Amino acid sequence: MYRSSLARLPTECLNQNCFPLLHDAQQKIAAWQQDDNNHRPTHSQSSHKTQTMTSDPYDGLRPLFGDIHNHCGISYGHGSLEDALSNAREQLDFVSITGHAHWPDMPQSEERIQYIIDFHEEGFARLISVWPQMMETLRARNTEGEFVIFPGFEVHFCATGDRNMLYRDLEGEILYPSDLSDLHRQLQALRDNGRDSIAQPHHVGYRVGTRGIDWNTFDPAFAPFVEMLSMHGCSESSDNT
Repeated sequence: MYRSSLARLPTECLNQNCFPLLHDAQQKIAAWQQDDNNHRPTHSQSSHKTQTMTSDPYDGLRPLFGDIHNHCGISYGHGSLEDALSNAREQLDFVSITGHAHWPDMPQSEERIQYIIDFHEEGFARLISVWPQMMETLRARNTEGEFVIFPGFEVHFCATGDRNMLYRDLEGEILYPSDLSDLHRQLQALRDNGRDSIAQPHHVGYRVGTRGIDWNTFDPAFAPFVEMLSMHGCSESSDNT
């Protein structure tokens, strides 16, 4: 689906190993593949005789590592876009810097939480103002086949859960859906015109109604995967990590 082809590792390899660092992951995956090629038998369904595996189904593929939920100072966050991209390029194959863009069901304004509302609205306005320059920077820093950048932005939904919206290609504008169904309609309209994208759920451990995912609204056609862990918490808890 995307410009970078992501290798799919067997569940057995992922279940048996922990990958704390990129270098560690590369070593363990290479060792697993070598063992799988040379030592693991397969069985014929007709004769049940042990045979030697002669081909590697993952031959020619390699795992790629990326971050598609990354923030910086283009909305509310810290650091420059250039630094975020430089840091990502040092250790990743692909990245998306997802500025905060919209919150259609933001809580009603009141004195107790007005500072929170102001904080978000200022961040949204900042992203609008830098979007054209941001896209120019992403195109300049993108290197196909080496370091791939997906433009995107984040939309908050109290009712159905936050989404990171990622474009496949280095083009696109900020969308302002009224709710998740409207976002899906807009994404489908883009697809119908040849512009593919996804809307990745994240912070799924938040409580439903407070920006946590409502699984009744989940649509894999627009969300082929979900975020399992971030600095905001894991998929089973709203506690910060």
